[in-house]
Amino acid sequence: MIRIEPRESPSRRLTIGIPVASALLALLLAAIPLSFAGANIGEAYQQMAKGIFGSLFAFTEMLTRATPLIFTGLAATLAFRAKLWNIGAEGQLYLGAMAAVAVGTGWLEGPPHIAHTRDSYRWCISWRSGHGRPCLPKNPLRCR
Repeated sequence: MIRIEPRESPSRRLTIGIPVASALLALLLAAIPLSFAGANIGEAYQQMAKGIFGSLFAFTEMLTRATPLIFTGLAATLAFRAKLWNIGAEGQLYLGAMAAVAVGTGWLEGPPHIAHTRDSYRWCISWRSGHGRPCLPKNPLRCR
């Protein structure tokens, strides 16, 4: 019988090597559809890098678009680390976007210091209890 045991402490080689190998593998896998499309792979990667790091605006725009996805991934990772299943990450992303739009556009009225805290939270709760009822879990969350 095979037993899987966690390492006591991963080596420095593994700590650095696995993320680097993962990034290289991702670049290799991304090259497959590029080659099927007939694109020059080196030039395509050069244009991607120029699109991200070409100017300060391009870099900040990349960060602006990537931040919600990064936070969604972190939320799912946190739940998995707590040994909980988080299968609603996409819905949470959309709900957070809708709440941000409600606060950012001024749809919520009131003094600015209240509109950004209490009212936005109240709006999220009222949305989830009304139209967002399918978003609510069927069973209460159980923790060990």
